[in-house]
Amino acid sequence: MMEQLTNRAFGLGKKKMETLKRTLALIFILCGFTSCIEFYHPDLENTEPKYVVDGEITDQEGYQTVTLSMTSDIDVAKFVTLPHCTVKITDNLGNIFNLAEVLPGIYKVWMGKEYLVPGRSYQVNIKTPSGIEIVSDFDQMNECPSIDSVYYQRNDLSSSSSGGTKVQSIQFYLNFKQNEKSNNYYRWRVVETWEHHSVYPITWYSGGKLSYTPANYSKFTCWTTSELKDIFTFSSKSNSQLNVNRLPIQLVDNQNQKLTYGYSALVNQCSLSESAYNYWNQLRINSDELDGVFSSQPIHVKGNLRSTSNPELDILGFFSASSIKTKRIFVQNVKDFNTYQPNCINPRLPTPLDKDFNGYMMEIEGRKYIIEDACVECDYMDGTTVKPSFWPW
Repeated sequence: MMEQLTNRAFGLGKKKMETLKRTLALIFILCGFTSCIEFYHPDLENTEPKYVVDGEITDQEGYQTVTLSMTSDIDVAKFVTLPHCTVKITDNLGNIFNLAEVLPGIYKVWMGKEYLVPGRSYQVNIKTPSGIEIVSDFDQMNECPSIDSVYYQRNDLSSSSSGGTKVQSIQFYLNFKQNEKSNNYYRWRVVETWEHHSVYPITWYSGGKLSYTPANYSKFTCWTTSELKDIFTFSSKSNSQLNVNRLPIQLVDNQNQKLTYGYSALVNQCSLSESAYNYWNQLRINSDELDGVFSSQPIHVKGNLRSTSNPELDILGFFSASSIKTKRIFVQNVKDFNTYQPNCINPRLPTPLDKDFNGYMMEIEGRKYIIEDACVECDYMDGTTVKPSFWPW
């Protein structure tokens, strides 16, 4: 979310912005200098750093988190933390919860179930070391219905990068039933976990002249867990039906190892207030629009935060309160699906320059060949060799 808010604070990324400018200029000429295109010129001169607040309180007992940062320069996007602040959460009953800074810019407080009650409203109050005071509107926590089912269906797509050939994919959907306490506004956060393998086990390590017989498979199997950056929102306000069926969420293709050995998605269904829904839905629209050449002008997304000490400051982000229901799905061996198998750099014979080589090797017909670390260590780029407790295989 920090990356999305930073991008929206400063407009488009430099490379994409220049591409868009050139494309629109060409279209403008071809249109005969008519008004068929409305140009978007992001204001790159007024790029003073802005405060960013990312916070959500849920009905799940445990640590509640607020993250504070500053927007970064457009040419060097990075997470600029805002440490040493005083942060507290209050509810509409007058209860006050003081947050502790556990890492620079990350503040947490443990809250028991008795304080996390649908129907109550919550607010965050922040004071920075420089004396800037920031407060959010009260956001009401609404009851969230349970997810009935999460399932998938084949949804192969044409890929322009592969000459229009089909890319095999599966599309996930969910069903749920609203109840009388439902408030019609929802957002979904999806956390995915997948198993992936290296190409070779460890057979030789040159630095210590170590030979592994039998082969060492300690770094052969890994699991990676990641929360999707995609924004999924839905409003049933104009829908009189209580049953919501076949609502699309993420799509997963076969261009990596996600579906090769085993995949799991944990779907978090969050109830939202109307103002929180409007905020997240506008972020979703901006994200979708920026994916196309013929994008409309990005919406300025206004959150529910303001500075009481400096009213002219533009505070980015949103502090929300949500009740959550979750459901997990496991996927393995999709029918008639070509799973991804990684290519690995071909092993090479050592040269005189490799006399002090420290790294992995493999033996083929009595000769030792150098292989890249990424071919042997499944956690070279990401992941862990520790199997998740919920993993069924």
